[in-house]
Amino acid sequence: MSTFQGFSPELIRFFAELEKNNSKKWFNEHRDIYEQHVKQA
Repeated sequence: MSTFQGFSPELIRFFAELEKNNSKKWFNEHRDIYEQHVKQA
């Protein structure tokens, strides 16, 4: 088991943008970022 190294800049950016654009349309347009950086975190 590895130790927690913090959140990636991409993950933080994704959530900051999601806060400003909290809609299904925006999320679907950025789903690839979610899949790569959020689900893998």
